[in-house]
Amino acid sequence: MKFEGIPCVGCGEIFTEKDDVVVCPVCGAPQHRACWLKENRCALEEKHAEGFVWENPHKEAPPAPAQPDAPKAADLFKRRQTCPYCGAPNTADAEVCANCGSSLLSQEEPRPGFAPGGEDPRREREAQIDDSLRPGTYENYRVYGGMEPDAMVDGIPCWEYSEYVSGGNPQSAPGRIILKVATMERYERKTSVCLPAFLFGPLWFFYRKMVKEGLAILLVQAILFAVFLVSGVSPAMIRTMREAVGQMREAAEDGSVIVDPNALLDGLRDRLQENMEEEEAAPSTGRIAVNVIAQTLLFPVLPILMSMFAVPLYRRKAKKDVLRIRTECGSMDEYRAALRQTGGTSLGLGVLAAVLTLVGYLAVSTLIWVPVLFG
Repeated sequence: MKFEGIPCVGCGEIFTEKDDVVVCPVCGAPQHRACWLKENRCALEEKHAEGFVWENPHKEAPPAPAQPDAPKAADLFKRRQTCPYCGAPNTADAEVCANCGSSLLSQEEPRPGFAPGGEDPRREREAQIDDSLRPGTYENYRVYGGMEPDAMVDGIPCWEYSEYVSGGNPQSAPGRIILKVATMERYERKTSVCLPAFLFGPLWFFYRKMVKEGLAILLVQAILFAVFLVSGVSPAMIRTMREAVGQMREAAEDGSVIVDPNALLDGLRDRLQENMEEEEAAPSTGRIAVNVIAQTLLFPVLPILMSMFAVPLYRRKAKKDVLRIRTECGSMDEYRAALRQTGGTSLGLGVLAAVLTLVGYLAVSTLIWVPVLFG
């Protein structure tokens, strides 16, 4: 213990760093060694019988108790309770279920129409479920992939995943995607088969609000389509078509020149056939190889790749969005609304993708054939 700035109980002088200080073993009072040796006792010995204990006059005040940090918004979703009557998730401090209105404090008198293990009378579609199925089983497969609402997938409860994937519309059957993601996580797989992505390609990505991925696929398709068109036309075929176009242009500009369109088309077809036969007799190995590779990548390979990596890309996007939304929302209602708005589907983006695909193919064809025919 340091005693600088404290008065000696014997002489009253203030201690310095160089002073030789001794402490009374009974009361703990500090004093100069010379003061102690002078009386050969503690200067406060007469108070020892009263149980006196010396206190440091410069003693620091005890630190204030640390105040607990305010709960973060993300912690709100780690502490939740499940309604025993309808199974809906609620915050830990909720007293009434936000879904069915049943009391979460007392489970003795559930709200009429809601009983543990029973059916929600407002869900008319459950009446169509086969009687052999346990109530709620079919819905669990459609909405949660056959798992419980609080089951964790990628560190996210199924009910949160379902809200994001469905956009608040359970009829979209988000359980299919949730089950695929859960299977990938369980078996540590990097890919999963998605038939809609195979059939519709970039349209599926736009429909699932994956605009960046959809634009990248459209760009790859446009490049492969351009390579396919360019490599599929030989120089001899280009010359023949240019001659035919020149004759038609001359006939249109000069009325004195009479050209029979049928004869012109027949002649063009015959000359193109001859050129193709010449190409087959002496093919350009490099051009044919490029054409075959471009055609193979465009039609079988690219759709297969989209089918294999559609769900992993969506899985990455969903997890990133959910974790971001948690930090931005301060209430459960706000959190649900943000999940539905950010996730879900967009028919408008799907139509936009279809228009971009059509316009892209027409633009590529125009940019290639116009120079070929009129260059």
